[in-house]
Amino acid sequence: MVPFGDTPGGANNPDEERPSPDPSLADFFERLRVHVSVTKQQIVLVYFFEGTLKEARELLERFPIMAEPDVLCTLCGTEIYQRGYVAPDPYWEQRMAAVGLGFDPKPIAWMMRESFEKWLTPEFDEKLLSKRKLLTDPSAREVAYLEYSWRSDPDEAIDHAHLIESVQGKMKEMGFEATRCIVSPLAGNLVLIPDEARMSKCLQFIMLMMRLTTADLVLVGSESSALLQDAVQVFESSDPVASLEALAPDVRKSQWTDLKPGATGSANAERANRGTLVLLPSASGDVAVNFNAPDRCQVVKASQKGAAGIIEALLALGKL
Repeated sequence: MVPFGDTPGGANNPDEERPSPDPSLADFFERLRVHVSVTKQQIVLVYFFEGTLKEARELLERFPIMAEPDVLCTLCGTEIYQRGYVAPDPYWEQRMAAVGLGFDPKPIAWMMRESFEKWLTPEFDEKLLSKRKLLTDPSAREVAYLEYSWRSDPDEAIDHAHLIESVQGKMKEMGFEATRCIVSPLAGNLVLIPDEARMSKCLQFIMLMMRLTTADLVLVGSESSALLQDAVQVFESSDPVASLEALAPDVRKSQWTDLKPGATGSANAERANRGTLVLLPSASGDVAVNFNAPDRCQVVKASQKGAAGIIEALLALGKL
């Protein structure tokens, strides 16, 4: 499971050269294909991305050398797309969009229009925002995020950081604390998402639906990745379902009973059930990942960046 949001260039850095494909990517995916062919081991490839689906597809099309993921998680865990589907997982989307969790786009859109219309343009039709549903209502598709582009004013430069602070302050003032701001990495748009949208919870949901344990998980990302910092929390929980109960109350613990790591209580079983965390050197040299559960996960730090580092780590672990 690989976060692929650490991409230089794009709208936030218009003068910076767009990234070129990592030449070691072809080697990595070919090794992965051969490994699956020889071992007959099933691998589920999951990409995490902090931007929108449109931006994620743009990256995949720009770098066709990258394998198509089985699951694509966008907007920091707001949406989950399975291979072959153009619409996000409806169950997860309804949970993200549910009023019971504090995200209510219609009044938020009104607040944004009244307070920030001078600087921000909605990338959606406010009239089409559906009436909000209750948390347990399984009916039609909901809106789980609101995206805004920046208006261009040749006579007035917009201080994006200051305006984002103003938006967050206004949301708190209006009682929308359960909504947070992110900036899409390629378009540079302001996106409002539910605060419950977290990579760790998204990952726990995927593991639950696919009946996977942390022992099945190999998490790969840059040491400076905010997505990875969130995702590693899945290793820090002894009960992967616990944090999902408020988010998805109809998910039963019985679905996980036979899959709980360390269920036998033996030291050997606990070691066998540990997951794997592969840390790649960051381009900036920053290290942001703070990991607090080494007993539940083996951590490998690669010396090389990109796909070459992934190959190096997985070979050392005997997983490739």
